[in-house]
Amino acid sequence: MMDSDARPQKIAKADLDRLNTVGWLSKRDPAFRAAVLKHAMLRHYKEGEAIYLYGDTADGLFAVLAGSIKMTVPADDGQEFVAHRA
Repeated sequence: MMDSDARPQKIAKADLDRLNTVGWLSKRDPAFRAAVLKHAMLRHYKEGEAIYLYGDTADGLFAVLAGSIKMTVPADDGQEFVAHRA
């Protein structure tokens, strides 16, 4: 669920360079990296704002350039547990 501040913006060359050289994407074939990064857009999210909700249809790939995320998953008892922090 995006709010109005999360409109896609063109990504800066420095950020593209970072995605090309750091993390899992940097270890992929150059043609694959180029195909992924050709579609890269920058979005800003507010603290605590949901980027993706459990059960939503997957429609993109996300990378964290600044800040952090907490991924939670609902448990069978209705509680949420933290599955990952980045």
